[in-house]
Amino acid sequence: MSKILLVEDSKEIFNMVKLAVSAITDLEWAPTISEARKFNMTVFDLLLVDIELPDGNGVDFCSEVLAKE
Repeated sequence: MSKILLVEDSKEIFNMVKLAVSAITDLEWAPTISEARKFNMTVFDLLLVDIELPDGNGVDFCSEVLAKE
């Protein structure tokens, strides 16, 4: 089964995504970039990242993740 990490500060959006994909994939959630950094990014098949997060920019976080590969 594939794994997705959703980095999104809205619990409502997390719940909608979870409802949409829970039957076909394993979904993890991080409401902030700080929380997302605690995960091992290499275990995920897909990262879904909000652009405007309380503790930073999602695009910058994606660049950070790519630079570590």
